[in-house]
Amino acid sequence: VLEKSGLIKLVSKLLRPILMLVFPRAFKTGQGAEEITLCVSANLLGISNASTPLAISAIDKLAKGHTGDKASNDMIMLCVLGSSCFCLVPTTVIALRVGCGASITYSIIVPVWIVSGACMLFGIILSRIVGKLCGDI
Repeated sequence: VLEKSGLIKLVSKLLRPILMLVFPRAFKTGQGAEEITLCVSANLLGISNASTPLAISAIDKLAKGHTGDKASNDMIMLCVLGSSCFCLVPTTVIALRVGCGASITYSIIVPVWIVSGACMLFGIILSRIVGKLCGDI
């Protein structure tokens, strides 16, 4: 529904300037940039099942422009963001709470924002530090 309504494309458009800073090589070369943007947007909206094929496609495109047998910094960053991305609407947790009969199903939203935002920020910072120490792969 979110894809067909165009919401993912709108969020992607808003995130693109930020993601250009997080994935400099991908956005400089254009390889995998659209898939990365859509993947992060889907995770942000709480539909991670839609982001998995996009992440795989992005990694494939990033790999085509990469020489060497190790993952590039952009590939690593995508994996980090895929597992620790900020979640605006935690649909799975809300659905589980509804299914279990929780009386206040949406009380989990603010704590999820806090924790997922902190995890994402820590993941980005740690990936950048390790990337600088190990060099740009």
